[in-house]
Amino acid sequence: MLVRTARIEDADALFELNLLFENETSIEQIKKSLLENDRETVCIAFIDGIAVGYCCGSIVKSMCYKENRADIESLYVKEGYRKRGVGKALMLCMENTLAVLGIYHFHLNTNLTNKNAQQLYKEIGYEKTNEILMHKSVARVQRGENG
Repeated sequence: MLVRTARIEDADALFELNLLFENETSIEQIKKSLLENDRETVCIAFIDGIAVGYCCGSIVKSMCYKENRADIESLYVKEGYRKRGVGKALMLCMENTLAVLGIYHFHLNTNLTNKNAQQLYKEIGYEKTNEILMHKSVARVQRGENG
């Protein structure tokens, strides 16, 4: 297994994996993010040259906290490659990559019914909190010529 930070040439593989994870984006958005988003890190895993999973994390900088942290946004491993250490390797790649950048605190959320992911996170040291994730979408606003 090879696990490393993603590069621009991984965009097609990341697009396919992201579709399997049922996230909507485009190859163009993925390429732009890989090239321009300095707060995002993506790790990708390969087995026998086949992309089998990815982990995406974002650095959160806020005046509210003494130190920056990372939010793990997505962790996905293709069916057929699960229970083989891929998820753990991806998470460790993310943690190690961001620790070099001075990020030592990580947050993530997962579906209440995803017991396999919860077990993985627990095994690598994540703990449940009393926080509740809430979500809201607001109406899109069209920007004027000056806005």
